Amino acid sequence: MELEWNHVYHPAPFPLTDIQAVFTEGITCILGDDLEGKQLLFQFTTAVRAPMQGQVRFLGYDTAMLGNAYTDHISYAGQYPFYPPEITLYQYLIHTSLTQRLSAREATCKSEELLWESGYPELRSVPIGELPLSARRHIQLLQTLCSEAPVLILNEPFTNLDPGARKQMDTLLADHMDEKIILVFTQKEDPFPDLPCQFHTLHKGRLTSWRRKNTAQPPYHLLLAQ
Repeated sequence: MELEWNHVYHPAPFPLTDIQAVFTEGITCILGDDLEGKQLLFQFTTAVRAPMQGQVRFLGYDTAMLGNAYTDHISYAGQYPFYPPEITLYQYLIHTSLTQRLSAREATCKSEELLWESGYPELRSVPIGELPLSARRHIQLLQTLCSEAPVLILNEPFTNLDPGARKQMDTLLADHMDEKIILVFTQKEDPFPDLPCQFHTLHKGRLTSWRRKNTAQPPYHLLLAQ
């Protein structure tokens, strides 16, 4: 299974955008401070719009041609979870399960399971807007990591995440990394020290690949200085 980015664009007098990579099953961390470049990658990867120059391909097919057949394969967890504040936690789980193409019965079973796995079964009837932000974040990550989608996109997954939820996230990532393409956008230097990861640095429109060395901290500051 492959997800391919191929976007090289240099409209004078603007700087060069050079984003070329092929992702397969496993965890890939995309590090860096290039917010504009990261937004561009989100648009490409979630198929919000096709790139003006270049291609994004999934399983060998142009995602612009695949349309909804591609977006059905993505599960996305944003940096700041946003839900209508009046819906209950259980309604949110049912709704998001149905959008993942589950039947009504499957969505109900999955929602009950996620309530127990998250440790919030007593909060099922509580409106989302009344939940602590850490609980909302935890639920959103669980819903994404437990989806059937083969491509998982996590944007700054450590924001508002308590230690227990972090441990559960690492466990789920370890369970799924051999069968899913997992892209993690983060500014943390080495977010998963105990898990095998590939690394890319996004800086000034350029995507650079590198490997973790046998040290506690990768040369992140050196990469950004290049």
